[in-house]
Amino acid sequence: MSRETVAVLQELAGKSFEEKISLLDQWQQTGLLSSETAQEIKEKLTTRKNLKARQLKAIKEAEKDTHAFDALWNISSGKEIQIALENLQATLRMKRKAYLTDRYFNPELSANEKKALNIALKEITYRYFNYQIEDILIEVLKYPIKSIKMQGNEFLEKLIAQERISILFWLKLLSRQYVAKRQWQQIVQQAELFASFANLFLPPIEEWAKKGDPKAKEAEAAIKALKS
Repeated sequence: MSRETVAVLQELAGKSFEEKISLLDQWQQTGLLSSETAQEIKEKLTTRKNLKARQLKAIKEAEKDTHAFDALWNISSGKEIQIALENLQATLRMKRKAYLTDRYFNPELSANEKKALNIALKEITYRYFNYQIEDILIEVLKYPIKSIKMQGNEFLEKLIAQERISILFWLKLLSRQYVAKRQWQQIVQQAELFASFANLFLPPIEEWAKKGDPKAKEAEAAIKALKS
């Protein structure tokens, strides 16, 4: 993306789709913006608008299922509970992605969703459904609401203290497009564990370090120091 495109997008921030298109047309007509740049930005804006529409439609469809999490508080089979947890993970992911697409989207959880999350982030649930809970945790740790993120961090700290969180969890976390500052701190604190599996963990951590993330560089140095 060119500097001109970035500057124009910043200038358009906070305006409606229609206002943005109108301004682009004006700037192009007056020569303030090249036709190529104007077209590039219009395509980006249209793609983003269509993505948002699809995301909101998916969220509304999911909200219609008012019994999506019933298995978590009713007497249910293991399979039904697993499906309810997967529904929760999908809901968290949809709302988080919608917020990233449009910061005006409110990612607040419904009362039912909060209730389901409170049940999910319990040790007894993790004991039997650790794979599903770890996927939920990955969404929660990146969630754009501080209280929800803190809830996830508190639960993860408990699992770390009990040495129960799996190696697979950390590998999945490192493969995502974003790793929170607190998770890098936890990796540094658990450097001895990561050094024991350096052949698995160093490659993705080194990739993060190459992107210029200072916390990733700190984690890389801590693991390599113990490895050697």
